[in-house]
Amino acid sequence: MNNLNAFEMVQQVRTKMDETGITSGKWSDSEILREMNLSKTYFVNLINTINEKINGRTGSITYVSGTELYDLPKDLDSIKRIEVTSTKQKVDPINVDEKELYRADNDLFTPNPVYYMWGNQVGLVNVSGNVTIYYLRRIPNLHYGTVSALAATSLTFDLTPNGSTANDYTVKQIDDYYIGAYIDVYSGTGAGQIAKITDYVGSTKVATVATWATNPDTSSLYALKYDLPNEVDECVILKTVLGLYPKDRTKDIGSIGQLLSLAQKALTDGLTRSKERTFVEYWGN
Repeated sequence: MNNLNAFEMVQQVRTKMDETGITSGKWSDSEILREMNLSKTYFVNLINTINEKINGRTGSITYVSGTELYDLPKDLDSIKRIEVTSTKQKVDPINVDEKELYRADNDLFTPNPVYYMWGNQVGLVNVSGNVTIYYLRRIPNLHYGTVSALAATSLTFDLTPNGSTANDYTVKQIDDYYIGAYIDVYSGTGAGQIAKITDYVGSTKVATVATWATNPDTSSLYALKYDLPNEVDECVILKTVLGLYPKDRTKDIGSIGQLLSLAQKALTDGLTRSKERTFVEYWGN
């Protein structure tokens, strides 16, 4: 995984913006991160449209007789398909208001398996076996900062990240939000370590990892990173630059737009080529 971390991406944005000579005030790191995360979301949606398998994941639910509501995978962004594991039969989505209409003892409807969403849970109706969930994973927003606290298998995020002077909203206070992202300790004690987040408590901003080879401390600097195709980094950086330009209205940004077009084409071409050839194509040979 060669992706840049949040701090490195901010520096790249500043380099491409060429802020020399700006007299009306430069963008803060928090402002850059805000625009950068919007750009990241744009390209994640693009990836999901062209090649779903990159962010595609599967999860399973173990059926328990008498239980209807089950927890969803913690890194789920959107559901693509739910099926009965043993038979591969599709479980169709319904609105929660319709769930009683689809009960097996209702003569008006064929008792096919269906599901409805309720908060961070899924309700299963007419399902009597384990199910498999095909879903697109959430790609969390990035930030960077100084370690607030540390344990052998966890790290507490900075309370004032991205160089801000107040509690910055870019650190989400949503349980499980950062699961799947990576913590890159890029300076100070424990520098050079990259750890995947396996759990996150929003109220305390504590991210759980497997373990640290060398424990960072409160002097260590960290930045989050993702594991998207490497071409995404350049696309996000260039789109961020365009989104922030021009604080200095004398600069010509035409070349940045051209570079973004080339970078996005490289990304989308790569996504298309990475799709496996179908059985039909092999059969034709």
